[in-house]
Amino acid sequence: MTTTEELQLKITALSLQAEKNEADQKALATELAQAKLDLKEVNKPTILQEHYELLCDNITDKISEFDFDDADNFDIDFCIDYDSRIAVESMSFQNVDEIQRLVEEAVEQTFKTIE
Repeated sequence: MTTTEELQLKITALSLQAEKNEADQKALATELAQAKLDLKEVNKPTILQEHYELLCDNITDKISEFDFDDADNFDIDFCIDYDSRIAVESMSFQNVDEIQRLVEEAVEQTFKTIE
């Protein structure tokens, strides 16, 4: 039959081992996440600097065509603040699809698509 002291030592040793395993698991999870990021980086397609600059210029041109001053592009919630003044409580952009379309057009204008 084991004594209280022996059981306490066993509990302490198992607790230390569990903590070590937990730390090792966290380290492995971090290493795995980094390896996945590295794999994504290695598998990225390459682009020449001149093509990159052309693409950026085309995207900039397309985005500048968008009317960000149009209030209908935003969902605005107003409130009355502590000084009894009307204030904007929240504001969110509602026309992401149009921005996406403009960027896609810029990419299509820059590159020939092949299948």
